[in-house]
Amino acid sequence: MLRASLDQSRNSQFVIILTASCVAVAGGCDPQAGPAYRGQSLLSVAGSVEISGQHQDDLIPALGFMNHGSGELHIVDVEVRGEFPSEFFLDVYVPPPEAVYVRGAEALPDEPQLAVGYIAAVTEDHPDTIRFASGASSGSAGAAVGVCDDQGDCTVTCPDGGCRSGSEWCTGDGEQCYSEELLCPEPDSPPSDCMLTAMGDPALKLEVWEHFAGLSENYMVIYLVEPAPAGSWTAAVLGSAQGLEAGYHLIKVRRLSAAEEEAGNACADQADAAAAAEFNAEHDTDYPLEFLQGPYACTAPRCDRDGQNCVVDPLCSVPEEELEALASDFERLSLLHNLEAGCPLSPVEMTPVEDPASEPVSVRIGANVQPL
Repeated sequence: MLRASLDQSRNSQFVIILTASCVAVAGGCDPQAGPAYRGQSLLSVAGSVEISGQHQDDLIPALGFMNHGSGELHIVDVEVRGEFPSEFFLDVYVPPPEAVYVRGAEALPDEPQLAVGYIAAVTEDHPDTIRFASGASSGSAGAAVGVCDDQGDCTVTCPDGGCRSGSEWCTGDGEQCYSEELLCPEPDSPPSDCMLTAMGDPALKLEVWEHFAGLSENYMVIYLVEPAPAGSWTAAVLGSAQGLEAGYHLIKVRRLSAAEEEAGNACADQADAAAAAEFNAEHDTDYPLEFLQGPYACTAPRCDRDGQNCVVDPLCSVPEEELEALASDFERLSLLHNLEAGCPLSPVEMTPVEDPASEPVSVRIGANVQPL
């Protein structure tokens, strides 16, 4: 299922008024083809921007699409005309890159491919992709040690070979990392006396906010490779009972309240129980729901708080090569039962903007949005 955390904003804020059609400002939109004619715009936006926080003077709008496999945000540039940021036009002429296409529900193969994007604020010299790398620091076997004498006087020294400390920055999938190891003769040695050894791409160490101010908090941009028919899981999660055509869509998002989340969880529990019953009937099994919900691996026996009434994991008797198929089959049934029961399919409510030309929308861009 699509999941999101759209909670809070930081100092960087970006407000943009969008419309889905051209308005005659600063020369308007010339429908006639000319030497620089690029074809019909896939998404046209007219608006104004208010920016506070870092990068106030060099931000431009763009679309950002997340590749969760690589932990990268792919930037789709837009063509901007007019007096940015007060009054401007932007046009999107290209679809998102294929690397960001996913299915909202992998267990339902008939669902259309899509890309989940956001309106972003970036610097003019931004890279094509922005990698979200997290860092961690640690000492090693050569870390400094404290030695105390009989009078309780202590000193901190490095062992033979010096003190070693390391830091590492990796993308979300762990496929790309940059590491540094610092070797110093003493704990308080100045940097000039230490030796730095590095491995990997140093760009992963750069602060992500160097070229990027955040993503839209209350609106998403969805690109559908194929139509999402009425009644499909994708159409339902995007808030459209009648289905959605292929192409770009502006989607308003609202975080569910605590009461709505509680009711949604109760609905999902009932739907998953029904899915488990259907699963066991189809497979001639009697797996408890908590094991079908994962993780799909042999785990230690589950006991109550007193260590009694232990239940042995029934998946321990299932060959490893069959576990993935079981997981996919139960997920398929779970999605279908949740869809049929009308349970919330996401922690946010999504509503397509049918006609933003007649009902302009305000988009907030913040630094703490975690992409779906």
